[in-house]
Amino acid sequence: MPSAQYARRSAQSAAERDELFRSIDVDRINIWTDRSYVDPLVAFFAEQARRFRH
Repeated sequence: MPSAQYARRSAQSAAERDELFRSIDVDRINIWTDRSYVDPLVAFFAEQARRFRH
């Protein structure tokens, strides 16, 4: 599969997954295998704490 077609399908799949998660009220955290997962988790829980305080 050409890379442009792969990129479109990948983006479409991600958008569909994000929409599904929103529709069932599931939060998403982006983590990567080549980076630390600590910063995304800290940011996620900080945002959750801020949301629940209001």
